[in-house]
Amino acid sequence: MGIGSYAFIIIMTTCFLIMRANTVSNRKRTQEEQDFWSRENEANSVRRKDISTLDYVQIDFQALPVNELDTLGMSKYSKELARLANEKIINLSSYTNTDLKLMYGPANLNDLTKYDLNYTALIRLLNNIGKDLISSANEDTAVIFLEYAVSIGSDITSTYTALGNIYHSKNETEKLNKLISSAEKITSLSGAGIVSKLKELSTSSQ
Repeated sequence: MGIGSYAFIIIMTTCFLIMRANTVSNRKRTQEEQDFWSRENEANSVRRKDISTLDYVQIDFQALPVNELDTLGMSKYSKELARLANEKIINLSSYTNTDLKLMYGPANLNDLTKYDLNYTALIRLLNNIGKDLISSANEDTAVIFLEYAVSIGSDITSTYTALGNIYHSKNETEKLNKLISSAEKITSLSGAGIVSKLKELSTSSQ
């Protein structure tokens, strides 16, 4: 068999494999689309359910030194915390809209979306407070706000790295390890990256 024949066989084999892969991929995509619309149709038929007993976040003003923010000229933050305290707040980042409709009915989707946005606003606010406190040399107060953000499930990378750097600088290994454990529970895409950064800090402190 000549070189040309071998080349022809290789080309035909390659084409066959590519066509087969495309066929499998298309079948998988079609099945995923069917599954999605099947869940959507099911979700849209779910009746409204009671959402009053969900795990809402209540801002703990006894744990947070809000008065210090006013003293330091950061009253804009204390006012925003007070505003959010009057809103319903819940972390629903682990769920898609379809999940929420399946669990609580489509009639609750707008409210749940709003409450989840309030949660996002809260953890971003706590992160900004922590950063500004660190910048103004109020590290101990910053730790309180950042630790509170972690306690309510924040997945903001800079919240964890700021805390991690503080723990690392103070050789607080136990707190750093606890922070890593909290980061490992994050279900959003940022979780793996946060854990990796914190473990780098942990390794360098040993």
